[in-house]
Amino acid sequence: MDDAPVGPHRLWRMELPPLDFRRLFDAAPSLYLLLTPDLVIVAANDAFLRGTMTRREDIVGRPLFEVFPDVPERSAGAGLGSLRASLERVLKERVPDEVPMQRYDLPLPDGRLERRYWNIRNSPVLGPDGEVALVLHIAEDMTEVVRRREAEMEHDRRNEELRARAGKMAAEIYLRAQQVEDANRRLRQLNDELSASAQSEREALNALRRTQSILVQTEKLAALGQMVAGVAHEINNPLAFVTNNLAVAQRDFEAVASLLSLYRRADVDIADAQPELAAQIAAGAERIDLDYTLGNLGPLFARSRDGLKRIRQIVEDLRTFARLDESDLHEIDINPGIESTANIIRGRARKKNVEIVLALEPVPTIACYPGKVNQVVMNLLSNAIDASPASSQVRCRTAPGGDGGVVIEVVDSGTGIDPAIVDRIFDPFFTTKPQGEGTGLGLSISYGIVQDHGGSISVASTPGAGACFTVRLPPRPPAREPTSYERMP
Repeated sequence: MDDAPVGPHRLWRMELPPLDFRRLFDAAPSLYLLLTPDLVIVAANDAFLRGTMTRREDIVGRPLFEVFPDVPERSAGAGLGSLRASLERVLKERVPDEVPMQRYDLPLPDGRLERRYWNIRNSPVLGPDGEVALVLHIAEDMTEVVRRREAEMEHDRRNEELRARAGKMAAEIYLRAQQVEDANRRLRQLNDELSASAQSEREALNALRRTQSILVQTEKLAALGQMVAGVAHEINNPLAFVTNNLAVAQRDFEAVASLLSLYRRADVDIADAQPELAAQIAAGAERIDLDYTLGNLGPLFARSRDGLKRIRQIVEDLRTFARLDESDLHEIDINPGIESTANIIRGRARKKNVEIVLALEPVPTIACYPGKVNQVVMNLLSNAIDASPASSQVRCRTAPGGDGGVVIEVVDSGTGIDPAIVDRIFDPFFTTKPQGEGTGLGLSISYGIVQDHGGSISVASTPGAGACFTVRLPPRPPAREPTSYERMP
């Protein structure tokens, strides 16, 4: 008799109880429709009804394009022609098909139309005779992603205007440097500009923190990778502008300060030759506290450069992490990606007063999908932070595997996992978090990613002593085979 405990690797070989696929369909977080080959709606899940502001009794049994008419005021460009073409390809070729993102607006109760953007995927459901019995229509609402991109473009435009104004100001300082009072006025403007740059840095950092929060919470891998890569790229543009402007501003300040020093050396001669002008200069210097201003701007430049370096490092960490949409294998050392992932989530850990401790040993390079491995580490670190009390540690360790692969361990300081539910911990939609605080998909997605790499993920837990999740990845994934989810009946 095999007395080995039932772990997550043996779970898929056990006989599962009958699954209520109707309930799974209705509870799925994505927007699903089932269509007949005649494109009549036969089922819609709850997420679809919420996302499209429709009622089941109003749409089931009706043709798709009667419920969502192809009218100019609700769609843009080619209208719903691309959707029709996609459905025709699915029915004809019996293979899944995707529709590029398109706009289709939804009516509000007050009669106005709300702008919406969608990604669409249509998949055939074949009958016993091999013909298309149903079409699964999956919609993803991309409206918030589009709105964020538009906001970032507006942010870029404003930074470009700021750069142009700064360049003009520098030219004027050069032309009028002979007049001390005018030079002082320009210095005050420069100080105001630096304050504006500091505000821009704070706004950029806030944008990064908002992006970090989205990274931690979202579990839609492809959309996540595109979003983070886009945000990192867009932030790099204004960051470059601010960095260049700061260098130009410091150079101009040093030139003006040098000129002022020469003028101040000539104070005695000016006092003898033009006492009235000398009195005006002295009064102006006292009014703006010239010595304080000249002494304060140097440290201000240094602090601003340090802030820019910090933002640049955060952007690099995001770009390292945001490789979720890569479809090709890469030979990499996983340690830098784990460091970037830990850097991204450290802010969340600090809010809970939890310390992330890394112990990354030299490991061999392996062939993997880097962004997906980063997502597994992000999920494990996020769960460990949630499980650990304040003033505790979450430890992440890497080590060489015995087969030329690598081992990743994440250990929390929580209360452990109830032995009664350990065997269900990787099930889809299973969560130990309070209602509303977790989807139950993080560990399930991580399990699928590790399985697709030909590796394993397991958990060891003692009640009251925390939990340790161990990921083992081979040197190279096996040839593509159906995933564990695809093999489910």
